[in-house]
Amino acid sequence: LSADNLRALRLCGDDDVISDDAFNALIPDACSVILGGEADHPGGKICASVDQRALMEVFTGVMCLLLEAGKLDIDEDQLNLLLDDCNFSSSKKESFVSVFNENRSKIREHLGNIGIQLPTLVDVKWRLDYNLKNSSLHKVNELKYTISLKENSSNEPVEFHCSKEELQDLVSKLREACKALERASQV
Repeated sequence: LSADNLRALRLCGDDDVISDDAFNALIPDACSVILGGEADHPGGKICASVDQRALMEVFTGVMCLLLEAGKLDIDEDQLNLLLDDCNFSSSKKESFVSVFNENRSKIREHLGNIGIQLPTLVDVKWRLDYNLKNSSLHKVNELKYTISLKENSSNEPVEFHCSKEELQDLVSKLREACKALERASQV
């Protein structure tokens, strides 16, 4: 966690900044936001008396800790050690660990869905064209391949044209990539 997040978590441990009741109301809201919900007023009416700047800092710190704990799949002992370092009271630690354990699998699943997912090739079509003349009516007599690649993420195929030599070069590079992948999977 960053220094700012640790400072925010230390604010959580300070009972003068956020009470146990306010903290207990804040944790489920943080989980809800992580899982796609909304929290216009984190902690609701219980947190109305808390300084709003400190509340948002604490809320952000709690969300970051929930995300990092989910990402790293840390166990209760490690989590308790971190919360001890942030001066959490035993009741705040129990509340946090309890809510985290209830939502651990959902947070991890949600984190698994975040990120760049590359498209998958689902179909390849090709066509061979023989050009006798160009638009200037000059004789060219050349072969051109039209390759159409269909991805799972798009309705429109990616289409390109190439000569026999360019297609051979592409096939050669694809074979090299396959061999590299095989070598990497054997390691």
